[in-house]
Amino acid sequence: DHGVDSSIFQNPKKLHLTIGMLVLLSEQEIQQTCEMLQQCKEEFIDDISGGKPLEVEVAGIEYMNDDPGMVDVLYAKVRMKDGSN
Repeated sequence: DHGVDSSIFQNPKKLHLTIGMLVLLSEQEIQQTCEMLQQCKEEFIDDISGGKPLEVEVAGIEYMNDDPGMVDVLYAKVRMKDGSN
């Protein structure tokens, strides 16, 4: 597309994990969630990780906002234990 520079997009080989809370009120919801997470692992994460576990180290926490009193998003600073990117 004209005027859209590819540098503004995240590298598709990097893994971004968002952790959210779910309220699963039935056995059916639990089962459906397990199936979706397994499908996501097989279709996306295994491609990035080569099917191997990723050993990471949490190296601190940052927040998205200039004012610490108005924080909406917290994120962990994570690095690979083997030093890779």
